[in-house]
Amino acid sequence: MEMTGFPQSFSISVIVVVRNGERFIAQALHSILEQTHPANEIIVVDGQSSDRTTDIVSHFPGTRLVEQPDLGLAAARNLGLECIRGELVAFLDCDDRWHPEKLAVQIDELVKRPDLDFVTGLVHFYQADGDLPRTGYHPGKLEQDHAGQTPGTLLARRRAFTKVGVFDPAFQIACDSDWFVRAADCGAVWAVIPKPVLYKRIHQYNLSAQVDLYRKEWLSVLRHSVLRKREKGT
Repeated sequence: MEMTGFPQSFSISVIVVVRNGERFIAQALHSILEQTHPANEIIVVDGQSSDRTTDIVSHFPGTRLVEQPDLGLAAARNLGLECIRGELVAFLDCDDRWHPEKLAVQIDELVKRPDLDFVTGLVHFYQADGDLPRTGYHPGKLEQDHAGQTPGTLLARRRAFTKVGVFDPAFQIACDSDWFVRAADCGAVWAVIPKPVLYKRIHQYNLSAQVDLYRKEWLSVLRHSVLRKREKGT
């Protein structure tokens, strides 16, 4: 695939959120370092891990470890946003991996379309090795590609977070879904790369396994969206 290239004045920051992720964190970081278009900085936000996570991260040169004083997924992502220096930002959860060309194909799209605030791609779900099938998870989603409105697929210009705002810590799980809904409501412009950019590992400890809580929060996300539209008269 021919790439248009990306101006050297632009830099990419990657935020990795982790808590007790010793099982998978090395694979996640390797998938960032093996990108065909390299990132300029990797910031790992650690949520007070009590396992070997921080020791593993310390063996990856150039990776900056930031200790999270208050727990929560949204707070971790927001702390990472406060620390970045790059003009583009991407996210990766500690238990997921990127396709090697994830950054390259998304950068190419941003170069071709300066109007885009961010770009996403498809997600490929797969079962973690040695794990039992997750309770309540539909097996039909495994080993398939799906449109992915999740931060792991995201490559965003920093202006996207000025336009949309940061992640809402009021949501324990649905803060990601809420961000994308707010992006749509405020008129953010984005494109979807029609190829898998994220390999999302399914296991018993995914936050999304808390189905009842997610459904409750998702209904709240929708209610907030309706209220915003009413205020705008749409």
